[in-house]
Amino acid sequence: MSEAVTIIVDDADLFEGLVQPGLTRWGTLPTFDTTLVIDDSLQDMISFTFPINGITSLALVGFTPAPSKDQTFSVQIGTNGQNADIGYWSNTSYPSPNLGCQFFTTPDLPGNDTDNPTFSFNLTASGGVSFDYAIMQVGNFRDITGKTVIVDDSSPEISWQGNWQEGKSSNLNVTIPFKDDQPYEGKSWYPHGNSTHRSNQVGDSFTFQFAGTSIVVAGIFPVLNEQPDTFVAYMNFTIDDYSVQQKFIQQDVQTPSQPDRVHFPWFKNNTLAPGAHTLVVEVLSLGGLNNDLMVEIDYLTYTPSFRTASEKPNFGTNPTNSSGSDPTPSGISPPPGSNNTGGGNIGGIIGGVVAGIFILLVGSIGGYLFWRHKKELQQRASLTKRHITTSYWLEVSFRKRSSPSPILPVANLVPTPNQDENWESVQIVQQGGNGHVGLQSSQQVDNSNAGGVYAIRDEIQDVNTRIDMLRRQFEPPAYQTEI
Repeated sequence: MSEAVTIIVDDADLFEGLVQPGLTRWGTLPTFDTTLVIDDSLQDMISFTFPINGITSLALVGFTPAPSKDQTFSVQIGTNGQNADIGYWSNTSYPSPNLGCQFFTTPDLPGNDTDNPTFSFNLTASGGVSFDYAIMQVGNFRDITGKTVIVDDSSPEISWQGNWQEGKSSNLNVTIPFKDDQPYEGKSWYPHGNSTHRSNQVGDSFTFQFAGTSIVVAGIFPVLNEQPDTFVAYMNFTIDDYSVQQKFIQQDVQTPSQPDRVHFPWFKNNTLAPGAHTLVVEVLSLGGLNNDLMVEIDYLTYTPSFRTASEKPNFGTNPTNSSGSDPTPSGISPPPGSNNTGGGNIGGIIGGVVAGIFILLVGSIGGYLFWRHKKELQQRASLTKRHITTSYWLEVSFRKRSSPSPILPVANLVPTPNQDENWESVQIVQQGGNGHVGLQSSQQVDNSNAGGVYAIRDEIQDVNTRIDMLRRQFEPPAYQTEI
């Protein structure tokens, strides 16, 4: 889900004309970009100007005076040299004494006022003023080339997976120089947006999609004492196809003066190619002497690769954005050791195609073998039938030839011709001159001659009948012998 674009501007380059007589810039502090501007003049006032075009709101983050000091301030914003034509806020109270926080936010500003391109900003506080950084929400057409976009941990653009605990405020003690504070008093500090996400569970992760050339993951490092093994953490950071694992111990934040616990850069990369990227951060392991310490994320910053907010890519709504959800991030390959479902659909399709081809091949081979086996059975049955028929006719022929009677039964003389097989058939012949009818072997009888065979059979039957009649007529009379 895309939200309004907010840029963060450090005090070092906060607004044009910020550094002037009466102001001091401090470095190497637990502040944003380790710098801070405080008022050490007698005027108790800070004045600066900034371009108004495209700015729809402005917030100031810094440190408030000690309890013994005046806890009110006044703000005037004007254009064209006028002191308060945009707005005037008098006797505004700080949220709390000795506190690092966002202490002032303007209402809506005329961000599209092209006739008055510059604001004049004046803040007066008798108890003292300090600036750390400013937050400006920009309109759709403000050129933000080279600026730094900030995304709070509460933003819907970040998808949290696992058991992250959302804290609405973290009251930490830091030592900050302030006007008339001698020695410097410890001050409480609230994280950006007054909230963080904390985790002490292995496998917790979050995903963030952005379009830019750099990325920083900032938070709070949980150092409670000077023992070197109090906290040990291993985390994996993945940007697109590149992953790196990092180990964090107390020495990573220890400085000669004090621990640099706030605005701690858990990860940064300033060499990204312009375009869309996906960041995945995963907690790999936690250890040390204190098992209650947590990884704590406050905000993300990146340098945009788009020129205006209207050109910012819309990455859509993250599928999950709450604790206790599926820890597998979306839109990127998971870190090593997690399940990767990317490419699962392609693998399933390929597997289905291969399985289908295999089934068709096996079915074809099985069908061919069954057809071949059936044909062999038919051929064997045909050969057996042919053998039995041939043997039968040969046996009949042999018996008739061996019979004392010269007459062959006509009913046994007609074979069943087969046009598809070459087997011996029987033909009727008249043996020369002795008036007997017999058999002899010949080649295949064509079906077209079947009618002739039946005609010959009838003729043979007629001839045999006549022979019987003649035999009875010419049979010699019986002679009686007289005794």
